[in-house]
Amino acid sequence: MSGKDDDYATVRIPRELASEVDNLIGKMGFRTKAEVVKEAIRNLLNHYEELEKKSRFEKINADENGVKILDRQGEIHHVADVYFQRTGIHCNLDDSDDCEHITFALAQKDVQKLIRQKRAQGWKLPDV
Repeated sequence: MSGKDDDYATVRIPRELASEVDNLIGKMGFRTKAEVVKEAIRNLLNHYEELEKKSRFEKINADENGVKILDRQGEIHHVADVYFQRTGIHCNLDDSDDCEHITFALAQKDVQKLIRQKRAQGWKLPDV
């Protein structure tokens, strides 16, 4: 048989932090430590959920020379510069002409338009 306590878990926090939590009780509608902690955990989980919803890649800008892409993979975010050259396309971050940054860049409508213009001028760029 399941008891009421089976629905809860005990979490230990340092006394100093518990004292700060105590200071919030009575403020902003909190009545107990548990309410403060639940609200803090919910906010933290929502924050991480929002971060996960963000795409790994984000186009920072694009011009006739190439595309700058923010790559959010890992703890340290990197910027990939994907360059358009007469002889092809190149990613400086991967030192490659065929990587996921290039794939992402080529999926962007404005980049596709630039690529088509360059191809019409004889540049050896991917068909998009």
